[in-house]
Amino acid sequence: MKHAALAVVACLGLLTGCQSNDPAAGSGNRQLLYVHESQVECVGVAPMQCMLVRNEPAGDWGYFYSDIEGFAYEPGYRYTLSIEVFDVANPPADASSKRYVLVDVLEKLQR
Repeated sequence: MKHAALAVVACLGLLTGCQSNDPAAGSGNRQLLYVHESQVECVGVAPMQCMLVRNEPAGDWGYFYSDIEGFAYEPGYRYTLSIEVFDVANPPADASSKRYVLVDVLEKLQR
């Protein structure tokens, strides 16, 4: 009986520890992200295609090396996205320390 109780407490502790990465928990940082209509070649761990993004409508474009969960990029469209950004605990050396999750596509304009 004591072992079963310990197992339940351990499982609850693990679930609670993971909540900071759970979009349903609402603990992320909500942001607007503007996405350019074309991708560019860039080098992360290996050569790849990066989206160009900015955080302000008139800001400078910068490379975006990560994926946005739930977002399907289509070339030729400029997007305004609402996203949530979560910290990733102990990410692998070649991975981002942030996790990006789509909340809503606010605008999709063909260019």
